[in-house]
Order: sequence, then C-alpha cells, then structure tokens
Amino acid sequence: MRSPVLRSRAFIRTITALAVAGAFFIALPQIVVRLEEVPHTLTPFPVSVDPKRETIADHVPRSAEFVAAAVLAGTDAVRIVGSVIAESPLYAYVSPLPEPVSVRLVPGLRAEEVAERVASSLGWDRAERYAFLEEAVRREGRLYPSRYLFEKDATPSEVLRVLDARFNARMGARYASSTEAIVPMQDALTIASLIEREAGNETEMRIISGVLWNRLFADQRLEIDATLSYARGSEKRWWPVPRPRDKFVQSPYNTYRHAGLPPGPIASPSIAAVYAALNPEVTNCYFYFHSKGSFYCSPTYAEHVAKLTELYGRGR
Repeated sequence: MRSPVLRSRAFIRTITALAVAGAFFIALPQIVVRLEEVPHTLTPFPVSVDPKRETIADHVPRSAEFVAAAVLAGTDAVRIVGSVIAESPLYAYVSPLPEPVSVRLVPGLRAEEVAERVASSLGWDRAERYAFLEEAVRREGRLYPSRYLFEKDATPSEVLRVLDARFNARMGARYASSTEAIVPMQDALTIASLIEREAGNETEMRIISGVLWNRLFADQRLEIDATLSYARGSEKRWWPVPRPRDKFVQSPYNTYRHAGLPPGPIASPSIAAVYAALNPEVTNCYFYFHSKGSFYCSPTYAEHVAKLTELYGRGR
C-alpha cells in the first residue's frame, strides 16, 4: 500500500498536469493565431532581367522553392487566420470555437472575383460586399492566392487585414530592396498578372515573360488578349473571350492601343508568375499563341501568320 505522502505527491502532480493542460487549451486560439504571425525565412526572388540595360541573363538560379511554387501555385498551406480569439479565454476552454469558413483564392482572379468569393462564403449583405469590393479593387494584384479560414462573422476590414498580412508575409518578404531598385514590385506584379492569365504552365510563363520583355525593349505594344478581357469584363462574365473588335476598345488596359505596361495588374499572380516576370526565358520570339493545348512562338510577324495559316488555314 502506498504511503499517504506518496498519494499526496501523486495527487499534486495530477492536479498540476491538469492545470497545465487546461492552460494550454485555453491559450490554443492565441497560439494558432500567432503561428500565422511568425516571420518565415523565405528565399528572395532572383532577378535576371535588367530593364535599364535591356538585357536578360542567360542563367538563372533555380531554387527548389520556386520550382515547387510553380507546381503548387495557389495551394498554400491552410492556416487558421482572422479574429479567432474568443472574447474571454475561459470561453475557449468551455466551448469549442465555431467552425471556420474556408475560402480558396486561386491565382489569376481579378479583384471582383475575389470579392464575390469572399462575400458569398461569409454571407455578407450588400453594404459589406460593396465596402470590401471598393478596397479590393485598390489592391488589384495583391490579393494573395491562397486558402484562408475565416470566422463566420468576419468583417470586410478583418478579411482585408488578413489578405494584406498574407501578401506581405509571402510575396513582400521575398521581394528584396535590391530587386525593387531593378524592377519595382508594382511593375513585376503587373507583368506577372499578364503571364498568369496567358500561360498554361511554368515553362510557358518564362517564355511569355521573355516575349513581353522583348516587346518592351523594342517599344512594341504588348498586344495581350487578357487585357482586352479585363477591359470588357463585367458581372455577367469577368473574362469574356476577346473579339477582333475588342482591339479598339477605349480602355487604358487595352495593350493593343497603348504602348508599355497597363496601369496596373489585371489579376493576382502566383509566386511562380512573379518569378517568371523577374526571370524571363532568353528567346528571340516576339509573338505567341495557343492552339489545342500546344504553345507556339515566333520571332517575326510573318512567321507568326504562317504558323496560324498552317493550323487554321488563315492568319486569324
């Protein structure tokens, strides 16, 4: 039989363990939130393009992180974010947290699409939808593609705060000041958004980036169909299929009418697209198109038309 002293010590140890466990579970919501706030050590974007010298380096360091980002674009790890801390720590102990709402933002969404997904998922009323949309449009290109978990009663300002934090932690943290001096982030996001809407895979991303930079260096209009879709987009269809007459639409985003980059991004790009914007493939192509799952690029307009004629019977 155990002595009273031993039984007393065992009892004390049990009570202490329960107290520690209780404290842990009470603090769990705060711990989960703080996980999101812990700074990550991320590999900075390499940059091989030099707009001032109009050159592109032949060799680009390829880190496993950016190769993985190209494959897993938009499938970021799920984390509890938003205002999940209960008003009273005791509440977290006696009652489970409400089931969060999952919202997935894939690469290539324009601000209005992001607003639609978030507002519909959280059941916002008209005023809340408008308040969020107004701010989201100002953040075009910076609504980081990822999967988010929000409380059911999260407000527009809370969601925007989380989106801003995620962009800064995942995209901004990779953008070194030395890179900013070569290619301003806004320009990189703009080019990356064009690439995101035009490319089908990582390889195409870097080739299309090379074509865009070639055109910029040669003072040629970019002539990107995705900008026509962006200019014409509406609630009925945010990305309408471009028509020949759309090349004459009056919009600063119409890259068939206006030289240089459009005023800003047309969608939120992935890490892989920004990587491609900063590290284009060295190519002599100035034209490209897709056909039945294949990608074609050509150095001259005559070759471009010849390839179209070969495939379609006319240089459409």
